[in-house]
Amino acid sequence: MPYYDKHLWIDDTLDGKRITFPQYSNSVWELRHKISENSQQWDEPHESKAVFVCKQVEGPRVGAEEIIKVHMQIPHTPYPRRLTPEIRESLISMEVNIHAQKEIEALDRLTAAGCSCSPKLLAWIQEKQDASLPLPGGYVIYILMEKLPGESPHDLFMPGRSTLEERDQIRASFRPGFEELRKHGILPMDAGARNILWDKENRKW
Repeated sequence: MPYYDKHLWIDDTLDGKRITFPQYSNSVWELRHKISENSQQWDEPHESKAVFVCKQVEGPRVGAEEIIKVHMQIPHTPYPRRLTPEIRESLISMEVNIHAQKEIEALDRLTAAGCSCSPKLLAWIQEKQDASLPLPGGYVIYILMEKLPGESPHDLFMPGRSTLEERDQIRASFRPGFEELRKHGILPMDAGARNILWDKENRKW
């Protein structure tokens, strides 16, 4: 039975970590602030995903802020400390979860097409987890993408945060963005409001 794992596998283990992206001017980015984390235990291999605000600390744009999304392979059990090294090794997969693959493919396609309602894919890299992470030897993927302006529509629909006119405008503006994604052959697999931002200044998603 598919379910969301409430265990925070990533938690604070990546806070302050620096990642080098050879395909993006060999720049180095530091994970600064975790926005969200969730784990999914259905399609194998199982993953924990987290979104971070990051800052460039080495490269041509030192001080610039973007977003890094992490896909990390996790064990099939919420009790990794009880697993022997042999059992952990048996859980390591050479295959990446299909959702991680499709996210990279979608971002790459939308970036190449110049889509106006999705973040640009800047770079991505796959590494092996070290001993400080849940599944040493398992994969961890870092996706560097453009940081877009805006705020979550969930917050905007809270009492007192927006007028009825503003909420109607937000609803009406959603369709053009969704149709643009469809035009490029992309249908979002995760329809959660946490995945979209409303840019009030430009009146767009």
